[in-house]
Amino acid sequence: MKNILIIFGSCLVLFLTINICLIPTNANAQSFIGAWERNHISKDGVKLKSIVIFSESHQVLTTYETLTGEFIYSNGGTWRFNNNIMTEKVEFDTNDSTRVGSIISFDVKISDSTMSVVGSNMKFKMPKMPKIKMPDVMGKAKDLSKKVGASVKSGTKGAASSIKNLNPFRK
Repeated sequence: MKNILIIFGSCLVLFLTINICLIPTNANAQSFIGAWERNHISKDGVKLKSIVIFSESHQVLTTYETLTGEFIYSNGGTWRFNNNIMTEKVEFDTNDSTRVGSIISFDVKISDSTMSVVGSNMKFKMPKMPKIKMPDVMGKAKDLSKKVGASVKSGTKGAASSIKNLNPFRK
């Protein structure tokens, strides 16, 4: 009986290993979730920046002037992606409220660092995150701990000798 369980377990592990290795998956595919940015120029020649943020079920796109930060436009709603087609249900649109409730679909191409709408000039990139030097909190905490410890230790010795001097029974 024990041998049968070992053989069954070994076969199960082998079966799962083969399936995991041979069945193509999208496990390494880039996810839409996160922030994407696009720098572009309006019809009037104004430099614009559009940021689109995707959560697991919703998205919001906001456009503003690059130089002044002036708000231009925003829209958002729910989204889903299937077979390279992005489908969005518009829940708000600051330029055209008649779009609310409409469902739009378009082909999308995504790679590790870019997302583009096929057949248009809309190409978003993942924003480059600035490198931030983290403060040495641990070093400063250790230093402060040593200073406080030394202060408490010296204060405790002084307090102990003062209390000994207050002993009324001492000759």
